[in-house]
Amino acid sequence: MDAVAESFADNALFETRMIRLERVTKIQWAPAAPGSRRMCNFNVVLPKYTVNDFTDALQQQLLDVLHESISGAVFRVTNTTEEAAGVSVQTTVQFTANANTDWLETARGFYLTLRTGTLRSLLPPPTWGDSIVMQVTMPYISTVAEFLNAYDPSTVVYGLQANLLLENRTFDWLTFERAQALLEPFMNSADVVVSNLWKHRYVPDAGTDAVIATIQVASYSQAALQGIQDHLESESSSVWPAPIWGPTQLLPQLQILPLGGQ
Repeated sequence: MDAVAESFADNALFETRMIRLERVTKIQWAPAAPGSRRMCNFNVVLPKYTVNDFTDALQQQLLDVLHESISGAVFRVTNTTEEAAGVSVQTTVQFTANANTDWLETARGFYLTLRTGTLRSLLPPPTWGDSIVMQVTMPYISTVAEFLNAYDPSTVVYGLQANLLLENRTFDWLTFERAQALLEPFMNSADVVVSNLWKHRYVPDAGTDAVIATIQVASYSQAALQGIQDHLESESSSVWPAPIWGPTQLLPQLQILPLGGQ
């Protein structure tokens, strides 16, 4: 395994199937086309605001704070929605350094922040109130057509990104062995190359300590991943039964995104 992949895998990823980690790196860090960039998406809920309160000026203020705090990344608000707890802000992050090597340092630090379940270190509560990290994607490559067209289509690997809230389980409860079990439903699919799991805390209030699992299922077939997505969206409670996992919620906004190619 190359040093870039190894250092990020230590911090972010679980792998399953008892396969060699080298195989995971070929998927998670498949080559990026010249000029392309690694990216990620995340949602954060800000209970202080409603969607109407969160004006364009406040969105720009949020972006300014993130840009000033995280060097080597460009942030863009892509959507805002009304949630019971407040406004949910979906943000795309583009890591500006070389997508095959130098992007990792910035990405690793930012994922460490997301892992805490809050952005309070970046968005001070006296100004912004609470900040609750919800959906997170693992890194993917730019979806801009000029970059995707640089690949042989048969070599492009895609990743289905899903987030599962385990309401009655804690961050520490979700061990490596349990992460493997959580990914087991994907092991028997002939089209799945590998599946990975990353986790972060879910802390919507001072008394709650739950966990959200970011699940990535990788395949060369977008159609196969769409089939898995449809199944999860309709049958997640049977995929992860409550007697084993406790009550769960499959969070909205599942996405199929390119991971790389040749």
